[in-house]
Amino acid sequence: MANTIYDVANLAGVSTATVSRVINKIGNVSPKTETKVKSAMEKLNFTPNSLAQSFATMKSKTIGFNISLTVSDEMRDYYIDSDYFTELFKGINRITQNTGYSILIINIKENLENIRSDFIDKKKIDGLIIGNQPEDTKIFRNIINAKLPVVYIGQLKKYNKGLHVYAQYSQYVKNVIEYLYNKNHRHIAYFGAKKEDEIKKLIKHNDDITLEYYNLLFNNKHLRETILELFNKKERPTALFYEELSGIQPVISILNELNIRVPEDISIVSVEHKKGLGNNFYPPITNVYVPVYEMGKRATKILIDYIEGNITEYNHQFDLESIIIERNSVIQI
Repeated sequence: MANTIYDVANLAGVSTATVSRVINKIGNVSPKTETKVKSAMEKLNFTPNSLAQSFATMKSKTIGFNISLTVSDEMRDYYIDSDYFTELFKGINRITQNTGYSILIINIKENLENIRSDFIDKKKIDGLIIGNQPEDTKIFRNIINAKLPVVYIGQLKKYNKGLHVYAQYSQYVKNVIEYLYNKNHRHIAYFGAKKEDEIKKLIKHNDDITLEYYNLLFNNKHLRETILELFNKKERPTALFYEELSGIQPVISILNELNIRVPEDISIVSVEHKKGLGNNFYPPITNVYVPVYEMGKRATKILIDYIEGNITEYNHQFDLESIIIERNSVIQI
């Protein structure tokens, strides 16, 4: 397969926009950088013809947005309707509006290999935002190794490379557990997306914490059975960390049936992606606020800067802090 402008940019350690400027002899490029680009072109036997030059400078002024979810259609629909993706999209849209770019929502079932060949390589989009943590696959690594204009949300354990924005998920889960511990809660039930072994690692230094782990489920019938079983035990938790805020009201309703009061009998913490949503419950829910809107803005700004050659650093993680907002659903015991 013939080498592309992306291969030249990767070998020279510059952006595709810089390669384009060298090819077309436009803009300001330092002699040192120009030499690096031309050397890379020679090593790769890359010879731009008129069609290649046109292709290199062509911009669609369009950002692709994709959510990579290997889940059921029902679960996929749930995620798309959630506050997380609503706020993320609003953040992306704010930056594209201000910079003259458009957003193309790419089919959620489309795989990354097809997105690269059908959208990125064919210049239907100038860059891609992956709205969640992608799977660590060979295809994904190839995209990042080629330094393609792609930004993703999240952090990968074994391959934490490329341009990505991270809300420090593991840290805020740990912060919630420590927050509850400092309120003298020693028996905590966790309903969330992290794997059980990951959660257990977060509390390995607190031997006096009893933590009951449940994978976050959205089937109300199963949820009801789980909550009833959990709180009918003789030794039941004093605190509940339930990550999905939209599922809190059904939980509170089930607890009411059992005459279990919040926060007198059980303290509750959740996660909100839009600031203030925890005030919509009774009692108002203490939440971790994850700044998803800002994540969308930051991811888009980084991507456009990279596309336009304003930044050349590719392997960088941009962290955003998630904070605990105290309300009335947690008490000191």
